[in-house]
Amino acid sequence: MSVQLYFDECCSKRFKTDLLTFFAADFPNLKVLHVLDSYDPGTGDSTWLKPLQENPNIIVVTADVGRNPSKEKLPLLCQKLRVTHIVSAALINAGYTKQKTAIVSVWTQIVEQVPRLPGGTKIKLGLHL
Repeated sequence: MSVQLYFDECCSKRFKTDLLTFFAADFPNLKVLHVLDSYDPGTGDSTWLKPLQENPNIIVVTADVGRNPSKEKLPLLCQKLRVTHIVSAALINAGYTKQKTAIVSVWTQIVEQVPRLPGGTKIKLGLHL
C-alpha cells in the first residue's frame, strides 16, 4: 500500500524533504505533499480537500481542530469528504523538531494501520511532556 501524507499550511514545508529522505530506502513509494505546493496561502480548506477525496491513500496532517469561527471546519470537511486526517494542535505549536520526532515515532502506525481505517477518520496525535 502506498501512503501519501499531505501537510496542511500550518505544517512546515521541510517535512516533505526530510521525511522523503529519511524513509527513502524503506518506503520508496512514499509521497509527501504540502498544500502550498499547489495552492496559495490562505486557500480555503474545501478547495484543496475536495480533490483529495478521490485518493483513499492520502492522509492529511494538520493542526486545524476546527475552532476558528471565521474559517471552514477542516475536521468536519474531512469527515464529509471521507479524507483521513491526523490532527495535533499542541504538537504543531511545539516546534519542528518535536513534530518530526513525533511523526517518526508513530510511523509504523501511520503507514500500516491508518490506511486501514474508514475514510474520514480523525486521528489525534498528542504531545506528552
